[in-house]
Amino acid sequence: MGIDLRAGGRTKKTERRLPVSKNIYLLDLHKLYSNLARKTQSTFNQRVAGRLCMARTKRMPISLSRLGRLMDGKMENVACVVGTITDDERLLTVPKMNVVALHFTETARARIVKAGGRCLTFDQLAIERPTGKNCILLQGRRHSREACRHFRGLRGEVHSGHAAPRLGRATGRKEKALVAYGTMIVALIEKHTPAKCVIFGDLVYGACCIDDITAQCYGIDLFVHFGHSQIVPTKLISIPTIHIPVSVKADKIVEWGSELISKNISAASISLLSTAQFCHLLPSLKEALTRDEKQYKKSQINIPQSKPLRPGEFLGCTVPTLTEETEAVIAVVDGRFHIEAIGLQYPNVIIYRLDPFTCELSLETVTTSVTIEKRNIIIKKARDSFISAYESRKKASVDSKEKESKKSTIPSKGVDIPSQTTSLESKSEDISIERKMDDKSLSLPASIIRSARPAIILGTLGRQGSLPLLRRLYSLFPSAYCVLMDEITESKLRMLDCSVVIMVACPRLSIDWGSSFTDPILLTPLEAFTLAGRGAGEGDIHLGCCALLDCISERSMDSSASPSSSSASMSSIFCEKGIILDNFSIEGGKWSVGYH
Repeated sequence: MGIDLRAGGRTKKTERRLPVSKNIYLLDLHKLYSNLARKTQSTFNQRVAGRLCMARTKRMPISLSRLGRLMDGKMENVACVVGTITDDERLLTVPKMNVVALHFTETARARIVKAGGRCLTFDQLAIERPTGKNCILLQGRRHSREACRHFRGLRGEVHSGHAAPRLGRATGRKEKALVAYGTMIVALIEKHTPAKCVIFGDLVYGACCIDDITAQCYGIDLFVHFGHSQIVPTKLISIPTIHIPVSVKADKIVEWGSELISKNISAASISLLSTAQFCHLLPSLKEALTRDEKQYKKSQINIPQSKPLRPGEFLGCTVPTLTEETEAVIAVVDGRFHIEAIGLQYPNVIIYRLDPFTCELSLETVTTSVTIEKRNIIIKKARDSFISAYESRKKASVDSKEKESKKSTIPSKGVDIPSQTTSLESKSEDISIERKMDDKSLSLPASIIRSARPAIILGTLGRQGSLPLLRRLYSLFPSAYCVLMDEITESKLRMLDCSVVIMVACPRLSIDWGSSFTDPILLTPLEAFTLAGRGAGEGDIHLGCCALLDCISERSMDSSASPSSSSASMSSIFCEKGIILDNFSIEGGKWSVGYH
């Protein structure tokens, strides 16, 4: 009887019958369990022999936490995994269990042995239990790889058929990934409405990147900002604008997060914060934590707000005001940039990061004291630069006046008596400047501030810059000049003919990377107000860098205070209060963009 090959012919089996790997141990294990399966007729041995032939992408690792959940109530049996056993720091206590696997990580093996369990190999299992009696065969999730996110019909999305788009390696921030959905949104709008759409594919660093001026030049009637909530006041935007915040679906974080928080955190008062993508999860997380009121009461969990941001939302440059009773902050974020903002403003508060994607709770540390010390050195360098520039200009003016006076002096028969008025005035001013340099205060006299010529960079990337703030800085530094700049780079800064630059842009540029620029010196508007003596007073809620001005100046006026005690108070003030980050808050100071 012939075979009709054109009709498809015989169906061949495509599964592996031998391991592709050249690992001698793996090949010997396959021979061992193939013989055991043939002689004992055990299904367990057949399954083990089959899984030894699988590709490594199908032999996914399994963590200790997942292993403990699967073996709950079955600890008298032996857990068998044809793969790797990895450690999980979220699991505080490892139960006593016997585990058989191809490979153990060092920490996983140490924790299992410490708990009183055993770590066996498959050849040892064949000697002890050749038929696989009381053995449970487990495996990791095959679709947990990142590549499976882009496969259609996986991870429970069989009916919807959606898959994550492939975006390649983004060189910018994660908001760049939202550009991939721009064409889909535009197609829907143009299908159901007669409107014509234009996609602005510029890189978006945050909610302040609203390029409404460029949109107005293109004749755009309506501007849609997709990704963040509104922080720029409507009256400052030139065209009608709609903000559509993106909410990332991460419902598992409510159940998992509440369990992790209740088991690991015992604080009298906890504040919940998150970025714009996860703000919708905070009320549910608070409700889950205070559901029974056994672990936490409703008064212990609070969600602070810094308007115009939503409750619990915070930015890298704007952190809500926390109560004095707050002991810990739980931030639902997936990075370190926003975490550092909390640590810079509140160095004494314990910070926990709850990752919404991996469901991990980790303790975060921020070296605020090091950052404050660096910023203090930079402010002093800027002060000394202003003083030296003032002295050089004063000396040049005195020399020119002396030359003019010599030319205008008429010789007489008597003894010449040169005029000493200008020299006496310059000496008295020099003495006052030296006194200021000896003081611990960072403020400068009004004459030096008025004559200082710093460069004020107005950021034109979206609405990072602020014209009202620029005018307030001009009132302090009338001799300054303004430079418009979109992307602030080192090469552009070196082209400026100045020693001090005040950046009316993202303040984190100066705080995070200001120490790497020695020439010119980068200052934030807050630090510029500090040098001008217009910093925050003692009655303010937050006392940051500018609080050093008032506290140290009062101490320096006391003749009994020694320099060592004054410097000690300086470090204690910094470490106690931190750096003010209220850039877009409507309750911010005169140095902030949101100040009204």
